[in-house]
Amino acid sequence: MQHPRMSAFLELLVPWLRRRWLWLALPSAALLVASHYVSIGANLTVSLPQRMFLVLKYDKSVATGNFAVFTPPASEFHDQQAHLVKLVGGVPGDVLHFEGQQFFINGQPMGMAKTHSSRGQKAGLRLSKSAEGVIPPGYFFMYAPHEDSLDSRYSAVGLVPQDRIVGRALALF
Repeated sequence: MQHPRMSAFLELLVPWLRRRWLWLALPSAALLVASHYVSIGANLTVSLPQRMFLVLKYDKSVATGNFAVFTPPASEFHDQQAHLVKLVGGVPGDVLHFEGQQFFINGQPMGMAKTHSSRGQKAGLRLSKSAEGVIPPGYFFMYAPHEDSLDSRYSAVGLVPQDRIVGRALALF
């Protein structure tokens, strides 16, 4: 048995919805379609000063200096479901090398690589440097300038293949 107030509410609601169903369905359909092409991404770490990004899914035309979202390989630092937002620091044909812990791309100093993780539950875990050499076709060097960024400097992330890039990201704030 329905409550009398609920019945009265439904008697008002149903005719209202019948008259306005199209105005409710169109924005819902637009959001559903748009979600296949764009999303909002959040950077929850200190690796970048930007916190929110508009992710252009399927736009994998990244270039040096662009932000990009990618799925890193599973490691002891993150699971396979993780998405990371980083800057594209190197593209195919660029040369990556280390001098001690300092890393360079095309001879330009880009930052330091740490020997051990210093954050969270993974503090103290050894970080091994990524491979040196020419970035091969279809791969990108992803990084953030922050000293605690887990990025392509380390073998836990390494060079990012094109097929792991989710999309280009635009910083919102």
